[in-house]
Amino acid sequence: MLFVQKGNTRYSSAAPQAVPTAPSLSKEMGMESGGSTYQSVPGDSLETIARAFYGDSRQGPYLGRINHLKAGGALRPGRTLRIPPNPPSLPPSRVPGTQVSGLSAKDPDLRMVTRQVGHETYEMEVSDVKGIARPKDNRAFAVGERLKYQVKYFTVIGGTATLAVEGMEEFGGRPCYRLAAEAHSSFPFSSFYTVNDRLISLFDAVDFFSWKFEKKVREGGYRETNRTEYRQLQHRAVRLKNQDPPQEFAVPPYVQDLISAFYYFRLLGTQPGDRVGIPTQAGDKNYELVVDVLKRETVTVRAGTFDCLLLKPHVRYDNFFQNKGDILLWVTADPRHLPVLIQTKILIGSINIELIEATLPNL
Repeated sequence: MLFVQKGNTRYSSAAPQAVPTAPSLSKEMGMESGGSTYQSVPGDSLETIARAFYGDSRQGPYLGRINHLKAGGALRPGRTLRIPPNPPSLPPSRVPGTQVSGLSAKDPDLRMVTRQVGHETYEMEVSDVKGIARPKDNRAFAVGERLKYQVKYFTVIGGTATLAVEGMEEFGGRPCYRLAAEAHSSFPFSSFYTVNDRLISLFDAVDFFSWKFEKKVREGGYRETNRTEYRQLQHRAVRLKNQDPPQEFAVPPYVQDLISAFYYFRLLGTQPGDRVGIPTQAGDKNYELVVDVLKRETVTVRAGTFDCLLLKPHVRYDNFFQNKGDILLWVTADPRHLPVLIQTKILIGSINIELIEATLPNL
């Protein structure tokens, strides 16, 4: 283990619940055949398009060959390019401009692109990030994991928060992890600013994407009830917010919600200096949730001392805690990527969320 236990931290010794088997849906997703199309806009080049779709500008010449374009030639705006899903392998190389150090990582420059998969066309905000293979297994978490946090507003204890893998649940015949995030204010803070939030995500246990997202938020005078179902094979989502009429829109393949995106990141193998992107939907927006892995450092909280990776996720829409500033997140530098400490700002100031108790199934 990469930490020293102290305080009230608990670790379960029971074996995790077995994950039901199911076939992968990668072929049905339309990502292994056909690929996508993209209509170029002013300022595009083969290299920038290759970075947006593959995370590597060196695939520009490949896109040129596929689309019968000369390398280095002018790219006319409005031209439709074919984007195959599986470019040829290249030697490992970091994408220029993704190196970060300390806390100097800047917000990524996102730009809107139009993509096509199957019969669906969707818009998505993307940036130039490092391509990373989708995970094939889960060595990070299991049913029964429960993490409890103390929430401090400045130096005042304002409440508690929990992250939990509550169980396995079937959705449309697929085995799913039921992921839950909650936050509750406590007295005396709750007497003038009440927080009662609960978010649920049904996360496919084989292909690692979201099927359903539910959100109930009560923060001060703000109220929201939201349920979004993802029809992943049709690349569509249906959203019900409060009493508004249902809203349906196109989404990218393997799209994540705000909670499932974090658990998906926990499955990835990353190191300091990486910048990765995760296709995410929030509200009616499709965007690339960019996560900077800033550095490795030791962090001490009530639950213990941990060897951590410091992350900076660039959450743009529909934020948990209605935060209004940067989010900094420390996760353990082992395969669990256990969240230890979160720092952010909300409407009425800054908050620290630190781990005080953990129940961890054996993996």
